[in-house]
Amino acid sequence: MAEKEKVISLGIPGRYLKKGEPPDGANKREIFEESGFQVKIIELFCADTSMIMERVDLVFFGELVGDKKI
Repeated sequence: MAEKEKVISLGIPGRYLKKGEPPDGANKREIFEESGFQVKIIELFCADTSMIMERVDLVFFGELVGDKKI
């Protein structure tokens, strides 16, 4: 019997800001909640708007911190 290939799904963590929450703080929180990784935000990479969804998407550069192994 052939071995099944393991499928891994990856995506960019994200949701909505909590009231009074800064965007970089929300990004750090979402990454931790969804992956368990701690990150240090370096800088804003890009911003994009969606008129259909009435939202602004922000993407940041960051790096992993701590000792959690990938």
